Amino acid sequence: MNKIDLSIIIVNWNTRELLHNCISSLIETSAEIKIEIIVVDNASKDGSRDMVRNAFPNVIIINSGANIGFARANNLAIPQVQSSNVLFLNPDTIIKNGALQKMTNVLLENHSIGAAGCKILDMEGKTVELPFQIEGTPLKMLFLQIFPFNLIKRIFPYQNPYQNGYVKNLFGACLMVRKKVLDQVGYFDEQFFMYAEDIDLCQRIHKNGWQLYYLSDAEIIHLEGGASDKAPSDFSTLMMCESVSKLMYKNYGKIGIFIYKFGVIISSLLRLVFLFTIRALNAIMNSKEKKYVHNIHKHLTKLKWCLFNPLKK
Repeated sequence: MNKIDLSIIIVNWNTRELLHNCISSLIETSAEIKIEIIVVDNASKDGSRDMVRNAFPNVIIINSGANIGFARANNLAIPQVQSSNVLFLNPDTIIKNGALQKMTNVLLENHSIGAAGCKILDMEGKTVELPFQIEGTPLKMLFLQIFPFNLIKRIFPYQNPYQNGYVKNLFGACLMVRKKVLDQVGYFDEQFFMYAEDIDLCQRIHKNGWQLYYLSDAEIIHLEGGASDKAPSDFSTLMMCESVSKLMYKNYGKIGIFIYKFGVIISSLLRLVFLFTIRALNAIMNSKEKKYVHNIHKHLTKLKWCLFNPLKK
């Protein structure tokens, strides 16, 4: 009677209101299965832990003691789960009806599937494209960075987000994995503070003979950037560059980092030329459009990272 069908791990850092909404959606949509929720709080200063204790007394909360990142925080909770399946979930998500049950059923009904993911909607309700279904070799990463998305998806394996199917890569914002798969292939690689740890885990699951499955009819809403928006300026951009470079080094050594950085430089320069041209035309036409300013700053930050590498490994 007390068997747990699904353990859900949420890593939180200063996202109290988002976390409240996320847990509420889990409770409201889990009537058909018995869940346990484990929140790992990375030393939030916004009252997140008190909110969880007061509003959701049945939720297990772990204080990591510091902002130790996504991978390491998840790893703290994995040994405590009581079910055979684990859902890694971002706090800036809202679960829609039936999603938990559908994802759980996939793992129950097909024992060759080691991990499952679902359709992700952004805050405007638009469906998010899936990662490309390739192993990110340095040369492929170079191609992905330089050429436009619509061209790339005609060349590389691509999963239509509106169709169910077997895949090689899933997003870590909502990733359900068998506990025995984690025990076999290992937990998240803790060298990744945030970003790329989901790609690394998916690659290890697939290389160890397990299938990954995507469900288009199970949906969540992802208010992307809920936690990273509270980090210092440029943090997300720099951390993405740093994490992908670590992934390249892990799998391909120094040549992997070199090719990745070369791709970042070329793609950023090309995009900056385009963005500055558009901005100049807007100025000529007395347009007050400022939507390009953020992208210009982002690509300048990437160039700075390539040249000066402000984050240490």
